[in-house]
Amino acid sequence: MKRALRFEYSLDFLPAGRHGLVLLYQDKRTKLFTDKDGDGVIEIFENADSNEVLSENHYYPFGMNMNGAWMNNQGRATNYKYNGKELNQDFGLDWYDYGARWYDASIGRWNAVDPMAVLYLGHSLYSFVLGNPTNAIDPDGQLVIFINGNHYGSGGSSRYWGVFSDRVRKHFHNEKALYFDGSLGGYAGIYSLNDVTTSRRMKQLSPGRRRRAGYDLGKRIARQIIESLGTGETIKLITHSMGGTFGRGFAQALEEVAEEMKITDRKLLTLIADFDPFQAKKLKDIKNVFIQQFIHDGILADQEDENADEIHRDNSKKSHSILTFLSDVSKLKEGTYIYNNETKEWECTNCQQSN
Repeated sequence: MKRALRFEYSLDFLPAGRHGLVLLYQDKRTKLFTDKDGDGVIEIFENADSNEVLSENHYYPFGMNMNGAWMNNQGRATNYKYNGKELNQDFGLDWYDYGARWYDASIGRWNAVDPMAVLYLGHSLYSFVLGNPTNAIDPDGQLVIFINGNHYGSGGSSRYWGVFSDRVRKHFHNEKALYFDGSLGGYAGIYSLNDVTTSRRMKQLSPGRRRRAGYDLGKRIARQIIESLGTGETIKLITHSMGGTFGRGFAQALEEVAEEMKITDRKLLTLIADFDPFQAKKLKDIKNVFIQQFIHDGILADQEDENADEIHRDNSKKSHSILTFLSDVSKLKEGTYIYNNETKEWECTNCQQSN
């Protein structure tokens, strides 16, 4: 009997009673092998009867199981299948347990409203992976918050950002995102000249009012956002144009609520990145949070934020559109942090104030 593959690993790195797994993609099939003997060795033989096969499953994009002549010689039964989630077959429902909700692969939808639905107003409350299962999985990763600038009806949604937000989420290896309007309503209050909108226009153009609006929103929903995160998950804040000052208020609220909740296992807000922030000289510093600024040459928003830890200026580009910053996504990075046991605070080691 010829052995095709052999994998060895150290049991010292696994909790007691846990064994290694190997996921093998071959001939357009995905096969999962487990070390059922618990000896630190997984051997895969050409003879399927001798393999340590846990299961072999083939799925349609939204999780329905395909029928076919797959391997039937399983090492032991497992209910952890599509996306690694547990399949519950009680009462013939065949629902997947995702923790907060149950997922029905037969319809590609959740069976209940998200308990954190208030944070995702831009999407259907029952939609699974935004209707794109071939390019996304159920969000388990870190959170990116996008705060837009002036707009023409797309504020507070992914439509404002287009492919830019897709690139950012891919850069940080996650699909979990929130979208907020940092312009307090968009173009109607800025460009309309009638008396009815004059007061609103002045409020939108005031950096102090936008910052206060961001702070007020953050204080209302920061606790819900933090409680929705998993162990070790962090937050990145991405702003554009008028969203910059709104974002600083929002960030301040996040920091205050995290302190109130005594979040000490990790630094929660690890990055603020401002793209062509409008009225950048009015941006307030957020202590011990790494800040990046990206600027294009022009008359609308070319001021530098004196609190930024990194400034990337490209004078060859004159456009203010967020889509002209696509090449800068690869430069985004989190700050580095250490916890000070004396002050009981997270300190940024690569921020200006730490130098």
